[in-house]
Amino acid sequence: MTRRLNLPYPVVRRIVKVVQRPGLGGPLPYRAQRRYLEIVGGSSPAAPRGTRTEAVTMGGVSGLRVTVGEPVRQAAVVHLHGGAYTVGSPRVYRNLGANLAEITGRAVFLPDYRLAPEHQYPAALDDALAFCRAVAADHGSYTLSGDSAGGGLAAATALQLAGSDAAPTRLGLVAPWVDLTVVPAGNRADIVVRPKWGRTSAEKYCGDQDRFDPGISPIFGDLSTLPPTLVQVGRDEVLREQCERFVRKAAAAGADVTYVEMPRLWHVAHLHADLISEAYEVLVELSQFLA
Repeated sequence: MTRRLNLPYPVVRRIVKVVQRPGLGGPLPYRAQRRYLEIVGGSSPAAPRGTRTEAVTMGGVSGLRVTVGEPVRQAAVVHLHGGAYTVGSPRVYRNLGANLAEITGRAVFLPDYRLAPEHQYPAALDDALAFCRAVAADHGSYTLSGDSAGGGLAAATALQLAGSDAAPTRLGLVAPWVDLTVVPAGNRADIVVRPKWGRTSAEKYCGDQDRFDPGISPIFGDLSTLPPTLVQVGRDEVLREQCERFVRKAAAAGADVTYVEMPRLWHVAHLHADLISEAYEVLVELSQFLA
């Protein structure tokens, strides 16, 4: 177990608001934003004791494999990181991966899918599909999760793989960006997501592609084919409305979907599970669902 700090809520909220912002749509160019996030991610509290991280290549796509102790062999978790399709990396998510691995008892894979603007759609989806197919072939079964843009990518991946031997058995989505046709207006209560950054990132990722394509906006896909799905979202997030639409549409299509609203937590607070107990609790909920 790692030592969890459980700092006061206002302190952690302030830290998140000030520290994360330069790497999420700040004035820095994309490469500098990515590097900043990796530096910040590397300064997080120590990972759980017994954490092992190794570089892997699955389906021709690089990534990280994170384990704690001896994981179950015939099952795994694949988690797709967030970052509006323009920033983020497995290195930023190493601690999240370690916490998932500790709680689920499984190996957690973090794909390093290609990012915009260097690589537009469908590069990220192609990478996610290739990676998941390779994990399925190697482990027999796996569950899939993702947050923010990675959540939308996870949903699109699950829809593409539905009915195949490489389909995930469960899908865990944290504030997924499932509709790129609409970038919500600003919300002062959301301390992470900036609408201007979202609009720019969507343009960089989609280019001239049709944003109603389910590979870009999975809310427009056949949601009846989803595996059992958990959606967690903060009450004050700008993405909450589209997450609710996604859940309603999935339920109406007959999918097994569970919706959990987090009343006090911010966008992808799971990344701060080592700082505040509320974030750790929702991470446990996600992990138990995936396991």
